[in-house]
Amino acid sequence: MGALIMSHVSNEGFEFDIVQSVSGVTPQAAYSAWAAELGVPATGTVKPLDDNDIAWAVALAAPIVTGGADFAFSSEGAVGVSQRPLQGLSTAFRTLPGVNRMIDMSPASPLLFTFHPQTDCRSEAVTLQRSGSTTILAGRIRVYYAESYVLNFAVRLEPGSLRFILAPIDQPVAFNIFNQRDVALIEPIAMAPGALTRIDVTQLQYQAPVYEAYLSPLHRIGQGAVLNYGKARSNRVAHLSVAEGKVKDLITGLLGKGIGRVYGTVQRKTDPANTPLKRKVRLVRERDGLVVREVWSDAVTGGYDFRYIDELQTWTVIAYDHEHNFRAVVADNITAELIT
Repeated sequence: MGALIMSHVSNEGFEFDIVQSVSGVTPQAAYSAWAAELGVPATGTVKPLDDNDIAWAVALAAPIVTGGADFAFSSEGAVGVSQRPLQGLSTAFRTLPGVNRMIDMSPASPLLFTFHPQTDCRSEAVTLQRSGSTTILAGRIRVYYAESYVLNFAVRLEPGSLRFILAPIDQPVAFNIFNQRDVALIEPIAMAPGALTRIDVTQLQYQAPVYEAYLSPLHRIGQGAVLNYGKARSNRVAHLSVAEGKVKDLITGLLGKGIGRVYGTVQRKTDPANTPLKRKVRLVRERDGLVVREVWSDAVTGGYDFRYIDELQTWTVIAYDHEHNFRAVVADNITAELIT
């Protein structure tokens, strides 16, 4: 991914982390990959977003921050986040330091992310799709009257986070973040023509919904009818199996569909071939350090397999040597494969 530039923003009620890095893919390729992951078309759009001098209130698949069911998209090149509904609001020009022209919702979005070329711009070829808790959009911003000042973009919006893939084509462009008082929260991120920049905004103030729990009759192991794996019904006891993918785990499937898989082997380095080991392996959710699964690797193959986990999270795998001859081995920043 290249060098990371990390910072923490805390300003007037907003607090989040931001990581800048070199993107390994173009915005178009990133959007196509996201669409394939979500099972939605990579072409077409659920809402037209091509125009000049306008901002739209767009319904989210799931709120980015607590209470905000919408986000704002500006034809000048910006995404706005709010804790309240934006549908039905009007649009207005805004004066922002370091940005010569911007249009947003009125009242203004409390948190605004801009990737605006320094000219009168319009949006075009913008596609928007939604699935589960994820909203994705991509397209380009260019000068209103010519094929110049072009910037290609892709944005992924999920509860508590945004990801931008940005590619200015022929002019430098700055990425800025503004709060509700039109004050820049961080120094502008300058992007040179031809650069591929990835910007991750995480740990936004998002509160997950509260789930109600329903109790069913207790069955002792070895007694009663054969376990019935299937959908819960009001007239019978249902035994839903997370391990077999019969039901979504409310912990490990918090954001996605619970169709991810992380697997591998535990081995000791020996010559001429490594030796498989039986060791305790834990799966840790990186967003909060929660241990969500624990298994013993196979004594013969050294293999371990965590199935039906959240495909939209990043994970850390830790292998422990219970014989205490070696320290624990850690592999972090793991993206789950999709179970097909």
